[in-house]
Amino acid sequence: MKDVEGSEVRRALCFGCWLQAGMLATVVDGKVVKLKGEPGHPVNQGWICERSKAFIEHLYHEDRINYPLKRVGERGEGNWERISWEDALNEVAHKLGHIKEESGAEAVASVGGTGRGFSEMFKARFMNLFGSPNHANAGQWCSVVSRQIHAAVYGAGASRSVKQPCKCAVIWGGNPAESLACTFTSLVKAKKQGTKFIVIDPKHSETVNRLADEWLRLRPGTDAALALGWLNVIIEEDLYDKDFVEKWCYGFSELRERVKQYSPRKVAEITWVPEEEIVQSARLYAASKPASIIWGVKSDMQGKNVTSITQAKCILRAITGNLDVIGGDMLAGPCEKANYGPALEHMDMLPPEQRKKQLGANRHKLWGYPGYELIHQVTKPYWYGKGLTSGFLPACHEPDIWTAILEGRPYPVKGLICGACNPLVAYPNTKRIYKALKSSNLELFVTAEQWLTPTAMLADYVFPITNWLEHPQMCTQTFQGHGNIASIGERVVEPLYERRTDYEFYQGLGLRLGQGDYWREALEKEWDWCLEPLLNELNMKSAQEFAKNQRWWIPPVVEKRYETIDPETGKPKG
Repeated sequence: MKDVEGSEVRRALCFGCWLQAGMLATVVDGKVVKLKGEPGHPVNQGWICERSKAFIEHLYHEDRINYPLKRVGERGEGNWERISWEDALNEVAHKLGHIKEESGAEAVASVGGTGRGFSEMFKARFMNLFGSPNHANAGQWCSVVSRQIHAAVYGAGASRSVKQPCKCAVIWGGNPAESLACTFTSLVKAKKQGTKFIVIDPKHSETVNRLADEWLRLRPGTDAALALGWLNVIIEEDLYDKDFVEKWCYGFSELRERVKQYSPRKVAEITWVPEEEIVQSARLYAASKPASIIWGVKSDMQGKNVTSITQAKCILRAITGNLDVIGGDMLAGPCEKANYGPALEHMDMLPPEQRKKQLGANRHKLWGYPGYELIHQVTKPYWYGKGLTSGFLPACHEPDIWTAILEGRPYPVKGLICGACNPLVAYPNTKRIYKALKSSNLELFVTAEQWLTPTAMLADYVFPITNWLEHPQMCTQTFQGHGNIASIGERVVEPLYERRTDYEFYQGLGLRLGQGDYWREALEKEWDWCLEPLLNELNMKSAQEFAKNQRWWIPPVVEKRYETIDPETGKPKG
């Protein structure tokens, strides 16, 4: 694609956040000079945010890590020597193999970020093939709690967007006008088309200002009580969908008794929201069909209340009959036309005896393999025989990694791989993490990074990683509620200096540790395999061809999957 004389425009996906918006990148003489949103892309519809624009500076910034580094002296002293990729991979692989032989594969753990890209998937593949169940991430305080409860209650994540003909949308614990600008335009459009908005937020945000028909200014941390108050009103006033409840819900009698304890008057005392506003908003939500409760990350950040908040929202969606209906809360599972998730990560290669050793799984069952395996088996037939993509899951309990390093309980962790993450700053309990990373009990600490972060400064080896402009990108939108699309992006420029992709980092270690049968020769080949079902249908030969031509695929909508799909065959009934 050409833009102006002497330039070329390449189609990419921005991995600056989990939305992965479509971008058009202008390249002149091998250098990126302009980024703009791609018109018509199903995620951002041509919008570009300031973060996306800044990735040109990110690409060429003088503080980027450009060469592999090996620590000289004590951890944290800031002394490094340059080392080749081959030597660094050889040394790290040798040390990982030694730890595995001496203490078992579970003695190596990994930590990651929020999954903005493909690093978590290939890290999970490496760990599964290595034999360790101990990979953790930032999902414990960023969206994964919601996804876990959604999957446990109704088998998949509910949507995060508003689709017509939505009559009422509830924005709960989010401020998309400022935090999700590239999708906010769709909410503004929905309001113009008649959608009523209820915004639940202690703060008078820009979203409240621009969208709210009703604003519930609740006391921080009382979201669960508000949800129970809504349930009380909806059940006591017979506003629930009796047909759906009778056919598809379990424990309704117990729920009715439970929410009797949360009258609007009591909930008003707890939440500081006036009683009449609680009743009025509950009626608006229940009477407006279809309606949608949009995910907001704040609900995932309220400590012990998180599970109750999310489960109550799930129940609200269900008993009002808004679950998996067009304009309501559509369920988002694996992409039909992509090989992804468990197959890409080779979850089947982690033996049952190793899964049982997962840190924290005996206490946090839903977070780890015990819960995931139950949900996976039940949901698999409804999602083309694939089951739910693991994404952040099944993860070990992140705080237990530091305990295992410092105290050797329940067994020692001696090796740690950190990818696309800065846990010293991003994770809770900085002092404890710092102590663990400095501990002599940790024999090997490796980071794959773009910047010399505080965490990377404590590493033994630092590997320089590309950003999204330097590698081909793929996204299947398996949980964002955009219809499980498959989208692909071109490599905009070749990697600068000695930067390599996350894929090459984990592949390089894997090849040196006996995993050669499970890694394709290049990231492009992985994307070819991932899109193989779709490419065959479109008579295309590669993901690169798909990126240059069709670019994205949007599946037909399957409504009410719970009653239209035969769990015995995984196909539509009849």
